[in-house]
Order: sequence, then C-alpha cells, then structure tokens
Amino acid sequence: MKKYIIIASLLGLISLPKTQAQIKTNLQVEASINSQNPFLDASSQSVFSSTGKGIVFPRTNLTTFKFKTDLFDGLGLVFPTAFDGMLVYNTHVEENATIDDPATGTYTLDLKEGFYYFSNPTGNTSGNLAGGRWKPLGSGANISSFYSQNGTLSGDREVNLDNHNLNFTGGNVGVNTTTPRETLDVKGNTIIGNNDWTSLTLDGKDENDWTFNAHSDGQSFHLRTQKDREDPKSFYHTTFTRNGRVGIGVTSPNASLEVAKRKDLPETQPQGIIFPRFSTDERSKFEGTTESLMIYNTTKKCIEMYQGVVNGVQQWQCLPDAGSAQSQSVAVSPAGVEGAYVAGVALTNANRVNFKLTNNGFNAISNVNFSEAVRIENGIGNVRVKTGQNNSISLNGGESTTLSYILEGTPQEGKITAYFDKLGLQADQSTQVGLGSATITNKQQYVVSLKTNETTVQGKINNTNNKVTVQIPYTDGKGSYNAVSVTQTTAQGQGNDTNPLTLNIPAGTFGVNGTLTATIEVGGDGEYLVKQMAPGQSYNIVTFPVNMNGTQYNVVLKGIGGILDKLYNVQTNGKYEHRFVYIPIEGPDGRTWLNNNLGAEYANVNSSVFNPAQQAISKNDKNAYGSLFQWQRSADGHELINRDGSEPSGFYPVSNTLAESWTTAGTNGYIVNSIYSTYSWVDNTINSNGSYNLWQINGSTNPCPTGFHVPTNEEWNIYLAAANTEGSDVWSSSLVLSATGYRQNSINSFGGTGVSGYYWSSDPSGNYGKAFWITGSNQYQQVDRGRGDAFAVRCLKD
Repeated sequence: MKKYIIIASLLGLISLPKTQAQIKTNLQVEASINSQNPFLDASSQSVFSSTGKGIVFPRTNLTTFKFKTDLFDGLGLVFPTAFDGMLVYNTHVEENATIDDPATGTYTLDLKEGFYYFSNPTGNTSGNLAGGRWKPLGSGANISSFYSQNGTLSGDREVNLDNHNLNFTGGNVGVNTTTPRETLDVKGNTIIGNNDWTSLTLDGKDENDWTFNAHSDGQSFHLRTQKDREDPKSFYHTTFTRNGRVGIGVTSPNASLEVAKRKDLPETQPQGIIFPRFSTDERSKFEGTTESLMIYNTTKKCIEMYQGVVNGVQQWQCLPDAGSAQSQSVAVSPAGVEGAYVAGVALTNANRVNFKLTNNGFNAISNVNFSEAVRIENGIGNVRVKTGQNNSISLNGGESTTLSYILEGTPQEGKITAYFDKLGLQADQSTQVGLGSATITNKQQYVVSLKTNETTVQGKINNTNNKVTVQIPYTDGKGSYNAVSVTQTTAQGQGNDTNPLTLNIPAGTFGVNGTLTATIEVGGDGEYLVKQMAPGQSYNIVTFPVNMNGTQYNVVLKGIGGILDKLYNVQTNGKYEHRFVYIPIEGPDGRTWLNNNLGAEYANVNSSVFNPAQQAISKNDKNAYGSLFQWQRSADGHELINRDGSEPSGFYPVSNTLAESWTTAGTNGYIVNSIYSTYSWVDNTINSNGSYNLWQINGSTNPCPTGFHVPTNEEWNIYLAAANTEGSDVWSSSLVLSATGYRQNSINSFGGTGVSGYYWSSDPSGNYGKAFWITGSNQYQQVDRGRGDAFAVRCLKD
C-alpha cells in the first residue's frame, strides 16, 4: 500500500497550482523492477499510446543555470552521483558562452538549442562538482565541437582517424578556393612529407600502377618512378641538386647533366641520348641561337654544334668524326654569300658563295679537287655552281684559304642554300631570294554606258563577249612577281545591279618596261550592267587595291557616258556628220588620250560596228583608221573618209581652190595643191605668215573634244619614248595605233593604208607641218610633210 500512497501523494503535488514537483528515487520506493535497466517505466500504460506520451523536461539557460547544493552532503546519501548524468534542455544559443557556476567554476562552451548532460564522473568520489562540465547530447556533439555555428572552425582542431578512413565523395575539394576545378584544387604552396620519401600513385587500371616518389635531403631533390611497387629494382632516379646539377639514373650527379647506364634493362634495349632532329632548312629559321647549341642534322646526318656568326653567316659545324684523320686535320666553315638575288633575274659573276678551308694539321694537302664539293638548292630554280672551279687546292699545315664558287642560272623566290660536302667535311649557308620590283602607277579603265536622246549604249561586264582586260604599264622592272587576285563588290549599276568582281594577274617576270595584263572575272550572276549616263558623266564601278611584291597601286574600273566629238550636236553640211563617242585611256607616258582616232568607225554611233570601248584589233583594222585631216584645218567634212570599198574615198568632191583663211576653208571638200614648194591647202602668203597654234590648247580650229588637243611634236616624242622601248611594239601600246595610211595633197591619192601610219602634231616646221610616221616594220620617225597632206589625229588631254 506504500507505493500507492507515494503515487497518490505525487499526483496530489502535481495537481497543486504553482507547486514545484520532484521525484526522489534514490530511496527505495518500489522494488518491482529491481535488477533491470529502467529506473522509470511507464510502458504498461498502453491506454495512452493513441494520444502520445513522453517526458517533458524543463527548459533552461545554461549561462544562468546554478546548481543548488544545499542538500548535497557529499557523503553519498543525497545525490550520491554528484549530479553526474543530469539532463536538461538548453534554449540559449551562443558561441563561446561563459558558464559561471560557483559549484563548477567558470569555463566557456558553444551553446546550441538542445539537450545537454552534466558530466561529473569523479563526483561520487570527490564529493564535489568542481570537475563537472555540461556537454551536448547526441550526434550534434561532434559537429558542435568541431565547427562554429557559421561552419568555420572555432579553433585548432585535430582529427584522429584511429585506423579509420576519411572519404570525400561526390564533388571536388578545394584548399584556399571556394570553386575547386578538380577533385583536389590547392591554391598556394604545398609541403609534402618530412625528410622522407613521399609517394604519389597513379592508378594504372588494367596495367600496373605508376608510383612517383619524391624526397629532399636538404641539398638535393630526388624524384623516382616505380613501375612495380613490389619490385624495388623498378626505381629510376632523377636528381636535382642545389648547385644546379641534374642526374638521370644518378643520385649524386658529378656534372651539370649526368645520365647513367641502367644495368637492370635487357641488353637489347637501346640506351643513350637523342638530340632534337632538324633538317638544315629547318634549323636555318632559328633566331637568337646561343653558341654551343647542339642538334642532330637530318640533312647532313651528323650532330651539329652552333659556333656563332662570322662575317654575317651562321656557323654550324658537325662534331668531328673521331675515326677520320681528314676531318680532324682539315676544317671547313661558311664564309659568306655575295651578290644580289632576285627571283627571275639571271645570276652574274658577282653571285658567289664562299667557304673557308683550314688545315689544322702539320702535313700539307696537295692538289685536292673541290670543284664538285658544293651543291645548290633553290626549290625549282636552276641555280648551280659553274664548272671547273677550285679543282686543285693545296694547303700547308696551319694555313687557310677561301674557296669561292661563282653561281649561274635564274633563281626563284625563297631561299638559296649552298651545301659543302667533301671528304667528310660539311658546312652550309643560305641567302634569301626576293621577288622582283617595278614602278607601277594607278590605272583607270573605262566602260562606256551611254544614254542620249538619239542613242543608248548598255555597258556590260561579263566573262564572255564583254570580258574586261586591263593593261597596266610599268617601268624599271626586274625579277618575277607572284599572281594577284583581288575581289571587290561593285557600286550599284543599271537597275541597281551589283556583282563581286575579281581582278586577276597571273604570275610572271618583269621586263625593264612593259605592261601587266589583268582580267576581270564577274561573280554572282556572271554579268554586271553599267549605269547608263549622259556624255561626260562617270562613276567608279570598283577600285581594286593591288599589292604586287610590296608595290601598292589601285586599278579603278569606271563607268563613263563617253566623251562626245566636238561637233557631236553641230550640223555640218546640213546634217549631223560627227556623231562620234570616245573614251579616255592612260598612255604609257602617264597622260590621258582618247582611245581611238578622230572619226574611227568604232566611235560612230550610226555604224553597225559602233563600240566606243573597242580599239583596233590589229594595225590594219579599218574600223580604227578614222578621219584624215589637212594640217590645222577644222573638222568641216573634208576629213571624213569612206572605207567601205576596196580603196578609201572622201565624202565630198575635191577642190583646187586654196583657202584664204586658216579658220574658213570655203569648202567641205579636200583641197588639192600641186605646188611643190608648199603643198598646203591655204595660199602661199597665209601658209607662210599665218598663226600656227590653232590645233593646240584652246585653238580655234582644234578638232578635238573640249579639254583635249592635237599633241605637240614634243608630246608625241614623250609618248613614243615610253611606248617604243627596246623590243616593244608601238602598234600594241595602250593607244593601239593603226596603219591609217595617208591622203597625198599634190595628186589626191591614198597610200600606205594597212601598212604604215601617219599622225599629225600641232607644230609647224618651216612651211610644213610636223608629223610622225610608223612604218610596217615597227620603226617610227619624225617627218616634215606638206600641210595639204591628210593624216590621222589622236587627241591628248590638256
């Protein structure tokens, strides 16, 4: 009945308001669970399981908690365990919280919300609480003691694995970085080991693992590989010493580099040192080479050493062959390359390659033939050594001589290399072959596209019937040049047409003076329509920037409405007889000329062959001959020539009446004068005393379009000097002059048509006029001719 009385009393106490409850079980109350683990068992109260039951602990703040020790007798009668194991629920959260309790003393503790127990294992023997400490309960204890609340260490920590493994899986580990890029990412210095071998093993998967062992003894750093961790003989050492020595297979190297023979390898396995392998051409590209650098030359098949630069030539020499007495006593070295080397320009006696031959021995060498000792390489060039040189060389001991070899042939762009190889002596040297050069100026090319009230010409550029070819003159040429290809997009043409155009110049060789032939290739739809314009108007279709061997120039393709004849819109003899259209071109003298003779059939808008861009296709192309003018006479109809028949004829009847004025002939017919002393179309007084500048700039009878004039004698000479240089053909210069023939004044006859050409200048010569005559054999000369003779006129821009 005692048990029930105690429980009833307990329930009575709990039911009392504001009454502190306590169960004291250190005295015997009920012995029904003696010798069992539980000290309090409420499991039999199953009727409460549906609503859930448990023990509710008081919540406390361990920073303010104080042990009440007035009933603690220290004799084991009251609280015999000295509160060891006491459990509370702490609500205060604080890092390094101060626990200040007179019973335990003052100490710090990281507090979290949760259960804490009082650990005082010696309290039952000491009889006090001074050694006791509050400790967290459960798994949170380890985390709380290792990390502070924000995840950083609260102090120094030591992890003792105690023969257990510490595993990191599923991510990367970073040291001094929050973004590790690999499984282990260390930012900063790393110390491994402590004066002992430290190993790093790489998983070999199906093969054996590779182990790298590192060790420092304070003076040297040792690195060794171990193929088989179970086989100590598999170690192979590499040593780095503090005094700058390296040993391979050696733990104490005795030189800057010492490589040891491995005795554990099979006898059939080669050992040694392999130098970097370069051909002579490859090592010639080295820059900043240091003397004593060694390579294996695959061209010479020897180990070479760099000896520096002598006389501007890099000196590479094969290491002496210990078995060759010749190579020990005689040495050869490069001694320079002489002369200029330009691709496409034949070599002369000034082009030489030199080698120095030295007899280092005591005995003389006599009558040695070195004529075939030198071999030349220059790609596909045909450069070679002239035969019969240095075929008997004698040299006393201690003497040296220079062997000079004259080269011949024509080099190509790139490099010329001379190889000396004789009696085991080897050397080589190279020089660059540059491309040629020339003086090239900007070039303009015109395409006519005309629209007037009377006529329309649709200019076209395509790859067939209207293919554009540009002749680009140059001077002072020498050597060869590479092919050029430049692509540009056109400006908008007729109907806003645009196309990519490509200028192509094939590779070739410059003459002293000449022309480059460029063709225009049309991309896109294959045809570009040039904008139709009124006469005199023009626009840039495209500009090609050309770089030829470093020479910069522009080729400009222009659309033009044409240049109208001076009398295009003027009636002569009651009708429009001068409906001619010309285009400007650049001559070899750099001046601007009309592309055709005045009155050429190609320039006649009423002709079936009208094509103002077309020039003579040969020197006897009748469509390019044009009109024949009497000297200083205006274009009044006398000059017009009908060339439809087998023989040319004038448009109007011949007149025998001499004119009394330079400006007014009084007839539209050709004026004949049989007087030998003058052969002029004007009377003798006027012919002798008249004005002689009427065809020059701003002259009143000048038949050329506005802004152009009949060339002076000096201007023709400048043109001819540029066009008729050595070997060139004056017929085929950019003006494409034709064999116009002439009309003779004294007997009114035509001659020389298709054979020779006569062209007036605007200068007089006594009672005559100055002209130049091109013969059928491409010779030309100045001539003084009667002013009544009729010759062709080609106009030059003012």
